[in-house]
Amino acid sequence: MNELNLQEIDIISSHLENDTHYYTVKPSEYNTICAFCGSTNIVKYGKTMRKLLDLPVRDERIIINVIVPRYRCNCCNQTFSHTFQFVDKHAKVTNRLREKIEKLFLYRSLSDISQEYNISVPAIERIAMKYIHQKDASRHIILPELLGIDEAHISNNAYGLFVDIENHKPIELLRNNTYNEMSRFLNSVDYSNVKVVVIDMTPKYKRLIKTIIPDAHIVIDKFHIQQDVQKAFKKELAKYDNIILYEIRTLLLYKRESLSYEQQQLLNEYISRYPQVSFIYEIKELLINIYNTTDRNSAEQIIDKASALITVDYIFFYHLLEKILNWKQEILNYHDYQYTNAVTEGINKRIAQSNYIGNGYSFPILRARLLYSDK
Repeated sequence: MNELNLQEIDIISSHLENDTHYYTVKPSEYNTICAFCGSTNIVKYGKTMRKLLDLPVRDERIIINVIVPRYRCNCCNQTFSHTFQFVDKHAKVTNRLREKIEKLFLYRSLSDISQEYNISVPAIERIAMKYIHQKDASRHIILPELLGIDEAHISNNAYGLFVDIENHKPIELLRNNTYNEMSRFLNSVDYSNVKVVVIDMTPKYKRLIKTIIPDAHIVIDKFHIQQDVQKAFKKELAKYDNIILYEIRTLLLYKRESLSYEQQQLLNEYISRYPQVSFIYEIKELLINIYNTTDRNSAEQIIDKASALITVDYIFFYHLLEKILNWKQEILNYHDYQYTNAVTEGINKRIAQSNYIGNGYSFPILRARLLYSDK
């Protein structure tokens, strides 16, 4: 074995120049069979030179100049070049450097890899894209029983996200979250196992599931509802900014059950002097408890009670109530299946962090980092 640890070649010469080690090599053995017809009646037919970049050694850049014999077949008259196992045809880097880059681009920024291995960012991108195409071609997607659907917002773009909630794994990231794109994806995979789908209150997601997987049960993620309740409450509360102390506002935004006994006493004493503030606070607490009850019937009773109390005078709660009533069955389904999109939201954060680290990856790189890394 030579110092490059490559069995197929013999080193003719080598020299070190400005932290770069140059090698000139030739094949250890010559081809004996025609690449076209399989005949053994071939002759040498000149040679070419290939310049390859290899893995660095002890911070030294390695460049291999390969003398590549050419052959002509006396049977079919075709000409062809010598082939090697350590480098792909037409490649400018050795296979071991390519394999290293294929692993690294899933975790590190392309500029960091470029600096460490003295290879251009476009060249790294080409290696990455070929790897992605190979991985995509080998995938056979079977959707799980518990499916999460959401959108990932990156740089003013909304990507469609599908997640295996039970196993905490991303399934697919689509270039956009349009109905047609998401429909195309669902129709391209095996969705026969899907029993429950967790979504937010985006109408196209509901239509998507009802159309393609009609037997699946839709569950509205409770965190989206609770977030919407808090937003509506803050807007209603803003009407009374002139009478609400800062420390009381902080207590108003918490759920009553999370306050200490002393804090509850202080809050009750204060809002008792302002019936309208007391009313919107109780409405907020009522709506939050849709998901805090122990069964579906109790949750439905809360929604019915809210419907009786909320009037158009409380416009922000009124619009929220309209949305809740429109999604009532899907909201109540939570009490039958007890699933949320917390895993999906966590993966969403991973996407944002990956994009930040990469300083704005192209979509294929961002998607590959999500789907094919071990993190």
